[in-house]
Amino acid sequence: MGTGSGKLCGQAGIFESFARELLGVRYGRVPGEAAVCVLLYSVFAVMEYRIQIAPGILCFTVWLCAGGVMWRCVSSHKKDGHLRSILMMPFDRKELLFSCVGAYSLYTVITAVAPLLAVAAAVSRQDVREWTAALICAADGMGMAAVSWLYRRYRWRTAVWASITAAGILLLDIVPMLGFITGNLAVLLILLGRADAYWLCSCKGEAVFKKKSGKHLAVYRYFLRYLGTHRNYLANMGLLWAVAAVLPVFFRGLDRSFSLPIGFAILSLNTPAGILLSCDPSTERAVRLLPGQTARFFLPYGIFVFLCNMAADLIYLGSGWLQMGIAPAAFLSGVPPVSLSRMASGVGTAAVFSLLAAAGTVLLERFFPIRRWEAENDLWRHPRKYIVPAVLLLAAGIFGGVLA
Repeated sequence: MGTGSGKLCGQAGIFESFARELLGVRYGRVPGEAAVCVLLYSVFAVMEYRIQIAPGILCFTVWLCAGGVMWRCVSSHKKDGHLRSILMMPFDRKELLFSCVGAYSLYTVITAVAPLLAVAAAVSRQDVREWTAALICAADGMGMAAVSWLYRRYRWRTAVWASITAAGILLLDIVPMLGFITGNLAVLLILLGRADAYWLCSCKGEAVFKKKSGKHLAVYRYFLRYLGTHRNYLANMGLLWAVAAVLPVFFRGLDRSFSLPIGFAILSLNTPAGILLSCDPSTERAVRLLPGQTARFFLPYGIFVFLCNMAADLIYLGSGWLQMGIAPAAFLSGVPPVSLSRMASGVGTAAVFSLLAAAGTVLLERFFPIRRWEAENDLWRHPRKYIVPAVLLLAAGIFGGVLA
């Protein structure tokens, strides 16, 4: 074996190969991410807004953020091409496994954990033990995500294990929690050492949309399969609906002519529905190259995004009505606290904002898809996703000013 092959098959060479794939050939993304951290810290420090974050909340937030980003990295189909090209060469399986997981962990720390800790450091004052616990929890979250992917055939066991870990972080005091997380991390490292490097590859190929003449429902079946295949997308959409349920609490003192459209604009930040083509290059090629696919795909896609947005907006409306004292019993009594015309107006406003958000999302995916991304987390962090909510926030301000 030549010198170049021996270098590549060494642990440092394999790690560098994955790291350059994620962070640029010359690690060009690192200075930009460092600048983002400095900017975030400076902005929040200048605001002089200080809070005391409970150690359990801080550690759990860092653990969840690190684990979520790491899961998107290791479960992404795009890594398979580079991984399979290395698997064709002679290698040590443990070296390949730890190099790949280490490179994705470095990417997660630079792009997700560091910005989060920068914001936390700017707005709170924690002691050394709490920052140490937060860093260990970040490592544990990344290890939990990697182990859950490698041992995905035991998904229910790893889900229960992750739930117990989350409960331990939230409920234990700082010293017992440090011991608990350190022991948990040691178990994760043992399981990583027993795993096979081939388990990193995805078992299933990407779902590809195929034209079926006269079968318009095939497109909607693809959308459902898209959400079923990307379970983290489905979880993110559920989290968005949970935010819609609690959002009226934060707008309680704001006039409803402003709070309603502003809430609708915020809820249009539906990342899973907005990257449907960008995250699946094979589907994008099929849609663009085959005759008639554009007209047959993008209209159902717009309806799909509209329904997702409308569901979030209706949850937001319903939560607001419940907080105002509206309940089914009020309608049975014949004297609802809010007139039906006002409720119909709210639903109509939600429909308008959902339609505008769907149109903007589909147009961006149609003409400005996100390309040249290395890890799936790049899609979730791309600035393009803020364009539609920003435009709708501007429209909400104008709309609220007209009604006021």
